[in-house]
Amino acid sequence: MDTPQENQGEPVAPEKSAKTNEPVTKKQPVAAKGPIEEDQTVATKEPATEDQTGAKQQTVEAEQQTVEAEQQTVEAEQSITENQEKPQRHNKIFKIREELPSHHKTLLSLGCVVLVLLLWHMFSTGENRVPRMILPSPGEVWDAFGPLHSKMELTTSISKSLKRVSLGFLIAATLAIPLGILMGTFPKIDSFFEPLTLFGGYVPVVTLVPLTLTWWGLGWQQKIGFLTIGIFVFLLPMIVKTVKDIDTVYLNTGYTLGANRWQTIWHIIIPMAKSQIFGHCRFLYGIGWAYIILAEYTDLSAGGLGTIIISANRVSATDRVFAVLIVIVVIAILVDTALKHLGHMLFPYEEEI
Repeated sequence: MDTPQENQGEPVAPEKSAKTNEPVTKKQPVAAKGPIEEDQTVATKEPATEDQTGAKQQTVEAEQQTVEAEQQTVEAEQSITENQEKPQRHNKIFKIREELPSHHKTLLSLGCVVLVLLLWHMFSTGENRVPRMILPSPGEVWDAFGPLHSKMELTTSISKSLKRVSLGFLIAATLAIPLGILMGTFPKIDSFFEPLTLFGGYVPVVTLVPLTLTWWGLGWQQKIGFLTIGIFVFLLPMIVKTVKDIDTVYLNTGYTLGANRWQTIWHIIIPMAKSQIFGHCRFLYGIGWAYIILAEYTDLSAGGLGTIIISANRVSATDRVFAVLIVIVVIAILVDTALKHLGHMLFPYEEEI
């Protein structure tokens, strides 16, 4: 029998399981956690719990803010809808920037003319009428057309004034259109000719009458020159602004496709500005008829509608003055309507010319 001392020098074989014949691993006893370790464990768990709770609260608050924003959006849309519906319920006649059919525009324009004629007849007839030298009646103005046609050659005067206005306008447009395009395209040219645009804005056109008389005398050159300058100084800045208002994006697109300077002007700037330039020309042609009286009053022997007005005014024939003014308005309306239809034919893509 071995003694304990002998067994101490030999290795002890591990115990085997009776069922599997495998060595049995003895489990080490788990040491009990002290109070310091328990506090550390709780401390590591508490921050995670607090972070999760804070994240949930933030999510809930974000959802509440989203709901409140949606409610505010719905309320704003409802208020806008109500504001849009209120004018339609209470006032169906006047709407901001509504689109009118062409026949409605014609009827409204005729209504204005009828109203003016009624007021004119009201104040120029009856016992308490305005004196005839100040305001002749519509009937008296109508009767004045006979003497104007027979004695003062109304038809010939209309032809002369029409030629002068048209020629002055053509010269002004021929000068202003190319110069305006170059000024709107090249800043150096714009800076060089900028005094011309300031001239039209600050110098009264009436002061050009004695100046043109000094330059060209009383002949037809004075009348054409005055009309040309008067139209040019207004047309030039309008064209410059139109060209400057073209978006740079279109120019950059042309550069990207390989266009040079003159190709950019010819294929991008001019096509985009030509419809508005035509509209400016149409407007300034009407201004020429406003200047015709100033152009023709200096020489009564030259004829024209301006000379008829000056001659009639000298003898206090106010009915003839009104008759000539009506003729000028009718001519302006006819020419403007023709130019408007021409503009729609040339630029069908433009709603307004």
